[in-house]
Amino acid sequence: MIRIEFEEPTSSSCACCGKATIRLTRFVYRDEDAYAVYYAQYTLIMKKRG
Repeated sequence: MIRIEFEEPTSSSCACCGKATIRLTRFVYRDEDAYAVYYAQYTLIMKKRG
């Protein structure tokens, strides 16, 4: 069985626009053994450049 463990999101400022950037960390377990880890990061309402 696959199980995903959720860490609390962290927040920082985007280097190019200063808006809030959210980073998510997730741990994946298969049959209760560590199987994978993944990260997702996104910026809220990023301004267009150019």
